[in-house]
Amino acid sequence: MGLRRGILQASLVLALGVFGSADALAQSVTTRLVTAGGAATSATIQPGGTVSIDVRLDATNVPLIGTGFTLSETTPACSGFLSVTGRSFTGSPFNDTNSGTADSVALVAPGNLLDPSNNANLGRSTINLVGTSPATQSNILAVNLTLTSSASTPLGTCTIVPTPGVSFATQANSCVVCDGSDDQFNDYDMSTATPFSIIVGAPVTVTTSGTGTGTVTADTGAINCTSGSSANCSDIYPGGTVTLTATPAGGSTFGGFSGGGCTTSPCTVTVTAATTVNAQFNGAPVPRTLTVNKAGAGTGTVTSDVGAINCGATCSDSYNSGTVVTLTATPAAGSAFTGWSGGGCSGTGTCAVTLNANTTVTATFVPTFALTVTPAGTGTGTVTSNVGGINCGATCSGTVNAGTQVTLTAAPAAGSVFTGFTGGGCSGSSTTCVVTVNAATSVTATFVPSWILTVTKSGGGTGTVTSNVGGINCGATCTSTPRPDGSTVTLTATAASNSIFTGWSGGGCSGTGTCTVTMTADTTVDAAFAPAITLTVSKTGSGTITSDVGGLNCGNNCAVGFLSGSTVTLTATPGSGATFNGFGGACSGTGPCTLTITQPTTVTAAFTGGTPIANAIIPTLSEWGLMLLTLMVGVAGAFAYRRRF
Repeated sequence: MGLRRGILQASLVLALGVFGSADALAQSVTTRLVTAGGAATSATIQPGGTVSIDVRLDATNVPLIGTGFTLSETTPACSGFLSVTGRSFTGSPFNDTNSGTADSVALVAPGNLLDPSNNANLGRSTINLVGTSPATQSNILAVNLTLTSSASTPLGTCTIVPTPGVSFATQANSCVVCDGSDDQFNDYDMSTATPFSIIVGAPVTVTTSGTGTGTVTADTGAINCTSGSSANCSDIYPGGTVTLTATPAGGSTFGGFSGGGCTTSPCTVTVTAATTVNAQFNGAPVPRTLTVNKAGAGTGTVTSDVGAINCGATCSDSYNSGTVVTLTATPAAGSAFTGWSGGGCSGTGTCAVTLNANTTVTATFVPTFALTVTPAGTGTGTVTSNVGGINCGATCSGTVNAGTQVTLTAAPAAGSVFTGFTGGGCSGSSTTCVVTVNAATSVTATFVPSWILTVTKSGGGTGTVTSNVGGINCGATCTSTPRPDGSTVTLTATAASNSIFTGWSGGGCSGTGTCTVTMTADTTVDAAFAPAITLTVSKTGSGTITSDVGGLNCGNNCAVGFLSGSTVTLTATPGSGATFNGFGGACSGTGPCTLTITQPTTVTAAFTGGTPIANAIIPTLSEWGLMLLTLMVGVAGAFAYRRRF
């Protein structure tokens, strides 16, 4: 034990010979971040990625017994997302046991770890110091760290502070000359720390395209991208914004950005995820000619947003290839713009033409004319149009393009009817009128008051009443459709077989003929039907029986209905060669028979002798033969007489 202590003391004499001479040599302990390119102040990592870094402790002219450093996350943005693993310079593995908190700690020491819970050295290794010059009293402690980011790590920058801890072990017997004056060595308090940053970011990448050349630079970061090269065309950004500026080289033009929400230069990209922006550089511009033609019988002007087109006067101009020119058509008074053709344009809005070749665009203007509706008559109603905005009542005139077909529709108000259009080529009572407008046009729509004709039926009989217009068929429909003021409706009454029509009343009608009503107000007409009492004649022999009223004529019509109380006189007429023998039943004798009809009545009539009417009228077969023979003889005699003379 004493031997080992003596060796340690001897070595300390060599190590601290200079330190013992007060401040003859400057002491320092510095921590720094080292990447593949050398010393650095930051390292970058993408969400879900990893990055490998070295943290070095450079010790100069210090005793390296118990030396180490602590890594502290000082930015809470890293907490819960960033984990640290690695090895000390001698290969001892370690993990960041406090990862995910705002003050995550990883402690390292030469050859071993310090316990993160209490900073106790988990083991001690002895550094043998050789020589006495400053160069030989320095050393480098290094740890390789792997930082792993979760996929949900927010973009941002977190700061890592490596804090060195260097002390000389305080031991009573660790003295060079144990004379009681310096039996204990002073601790060295070296607190120099160089923070470094871990940038959790997303890449912004610039690409170039097109036949021209140029550069794209960023207001922050390392982007300085030249077309045709991939160098300096990407950098990692911890969120925020990056402003990109495109600068075309001589003889080239900038054609625009695409991607990242960019179009023109400069463009500001908001970094929330990996973003690629393309810059198009075009070669030397090629002149292209844009020509405007005007068509149609109307008038108007066409102007451009760039260049000199103002057509009318200037209908052509030259532009660089790829230029977008927006044309606007403005019709003159009395004309309308009906649309574009050519240049990929259509419709009646503005026309945006991309000039990749000489291009011609045609703008068509047509004359416009007024269409006017004039209401007439003492009735009321409205007229509307399918185009032109007419709604008359309120708006009785509209302007339409020449050649337009306008459909007018009339709708009478309650209590009125539409009687027809006149003018504009329209006529008749149809409620629609199609007008082709090639000049100022006026159409008259006539509305008149309307009236309703109603039919009632009275009496004990049955029958029907029909109208020539208005839809009356009473029975079922006894009220007409509305009829125009002053129009006429003709009614016809038809009695049922067991009834008699006895006459009209109302509406200026009477009698039993037809009834014609002139509609000047709502009107009611009554049709009276009475039950009929049947008078029946039964006859034998050749002859006829006729009545003075009611139309009885037997042979043909031997049963006729009469009103109760009617007086009827029957007369018998014998056939050829026949004799009337007399009436029977309700009548008697051979003379005319007068009856008062109060109930169904039957009369008989007897004829004797003579030829029945049917036989008297229709020759027998022998009679037809005799007639034919007589005709033939007569014709032969006529020919003989003619030849004779």
